[in-house]
Amino acid sequence: MDDILQRLEQEVAVFARRVESARTRTYGTAQLDRSAYLLLLFLHTNGECTPREYATTFALDISTVSRQIPPLVEMGLIERHLSPADRRSSVLQLTEHGIEKLQEVRNARRNLYAEVLDDWTEDEQRQFLYLLERFNERLKKRADERAAEQKDGQ
Repeated sequence: MDDILQRLEQEVAVFARRVESARTRTYGTAQLDRSAYLLLLFLHTNGECTPREYATTFALDISTVSRQIPPLVEMGLIERHLSPADRRSSVLQLTEHGIEKLQEVRNARRNLYAEVLDDWTEDEQRQFLYLLERFNERLKKRADERAAEQKDGQ
């Protein structure tokens, strides 16, 4: 089992590096860094949100999210408005340009994955997806459990 965990640790590290490398080399003008992509995708899926809601969802420090927002506003990908419910906080919303950029990046990513998986059967692709979703969900559950433990310990 220890050998499996060692190999898994190495393969996940290599996977992360190769996906990032492929992103920067093959997407052409359809580039967004990982944090920008996830924020745009979250807004597209969930509609508007506050920076705190986004930070909580991804277990990020609010200061990290606050640094990510201004460049996206400057690029015209998102808009920031005062929250009508709490004038001390802001609400983030995806712009039309943000939707277009997100779609461009999503298409480039899908093309990359289609190319990489072109010799996999549909069953193999579904199995990979299932296991990846299961792995990500377990990581999320673990992070949520750790956050709850820290909150209870304060």
